[in-house]
Order: sequence, then C-alpha cells, then structure tokens
Amino acid sequence: MMNNATSGGQQGRRWSRRKVIFVVAGVWIGFIVAAGVVGALTHKATPVASIASVAPTPTHRASPRPTLPQAERDARSFIGSHYGRDVRQVQVRVEFAWAAVALAQSKPSQANVDELAQVAQESHDEIDAVRGDFVGCWTDHSGALQDVQMQLNSDAGEVKNAMGAMVAYCGTPNAATLASFTSQYQQARRDWDRDVRAIWAIAHERKPPTF
Repeated sequence: MMNNATSGGQQGRRWSRRKVIFVVAGVWIGFIVAAGVVGALTHKATPVASIASVAPTPTHRASPRPTLPQAERDARSFIGSHYGRDVRQVQVRVEFAWAAVALAQSKPSQANVDELAQVAQESHDEIDAVRGDFVGCWTDHSGALQDVQMQLNSDAGEVKNAMGAMVAYCGTPNAATLASFTSQYQQARRDWDRDVRAIWAIAHERKPPTF
C-alpha cells in the first residue's frame, strides 16, 4: 500500500509539472504568434505618410505657347535682321550730329563749327548708303507692316537731306539756311519716328530707335 501511495504521489507531481510546462509553453507560443502577427501587419500596412513620400510627384507640363500672328513674326524678323541694324545706324548718326550741335552751341568757335559740319556730312553719307537697303525689305510681307516698311526708304532720304541742310547751315550760317535745316529736320523726324514706332509696335518690342 505504501508503494502504491508513493507511486500515485509521484505521478501527481509529474502531472502537475507537465501542466506548468504546458501553460508556460502556451504563453510563449502566444507571445511568438502575437509578435509575428504584429510584425506582419506592420510590414504590410505601410503608413500613408510613407506611401506619400515615395509616390512620384506629378509633373505639370507647360502649355504650349500660342502661335504668334504672321505680322508680328515678320516684324520681329525685320528687327533682328540687317534691316533692324540699319534703322539703329540711322538713329546713331543723327545722335552724333546732335552731339556736335550741342558742342558748337556750348563752346561757339570756328573749330567746333567745322567739326559739326564734318559730322553732319558723314551722317549724310552713311544714311544715304544705308537707305538703299530698305528698298525691297517689304516684298515678302503684307498688310500694315508692308505699308510701313515701304516708307522707310523715303524716311531715311528725308533724314539724309536734313543732315545735308545742317552742312549748308555750317557753311553759311544765316536765318535762311537755319530755317531750311529746321523745317527739313522736323518733318524727317516726324515721319521716321512714326514709321519706326509702328514696326516696333507690330513686333511688340520696346524702345524703338527714334530720334
């Protein structure tokens, strides 16, 4: 009987130890499973902020520039070509002449008058050479641009004649030669500035080379 009781007690203790082991193992398995589930969810469910950070930034394509009217393209082509350089050359020669006039007025002397006459003659000759380039510059154009460009040769001729009148005044400074120069220059300036401004306006360009 003692042996049977002892054997039963030992078996009871062994069963109790097994229950503890099973419980502990179950707890650990539960932790492991729970950790695995959480890790999987963390790995699969990427936060919205992270998705936004790696998502490609949408690009906005610039709208194509509208096609310029033909007259505007032609006027810009004119300004950017040797015709535009010729227009600026006329302006520069007139400015040189007026610089010489200012010097002769501020320091009246025969030397300064002679200098004015020389500058005016050079301006006359260079403008006369340049104005020939304006012949035919309008042949490929039409409308208002053609009408304005057709006047440039005539306008440059008026400016050239005004420079010639300045030379005459320097040689014979009197009321008649002064009046001739003044009237010719004023008319030349009005016509030249009007037509040059019109071309620059068609091209939508600023600072036309006026006098």
